[in-house]
Amino acid sequence: KLVVADVNEKENDKSINFLEPTALILGSEEKGVVREVAELADAFIKIDGTGKVESLNVSVAGAILMHEIFKIRNT
Repeated sequence: KLVVADVNEKENDKSINFLEPTALILGSEEKGVVREVAELADAFIKIDGTGKVESLNVSVAGAILMHEIFKIRNT
């Protein structure tokens, strides 16, 4: 599955099965993922609890998301 992280998503797609092979795509901090890549996405996610934060450093966001996926795969 191709999963795109997008700060503008209203809520996370709960149907994603992170036990399956997954490609996690993160865009630039300023502009996000380019439209052509977003159109290929199977699902979109965001980091819960970011509140009014406009963006996180992409490496920090990636680490948070990968940690959450790791927890799902190892429970």
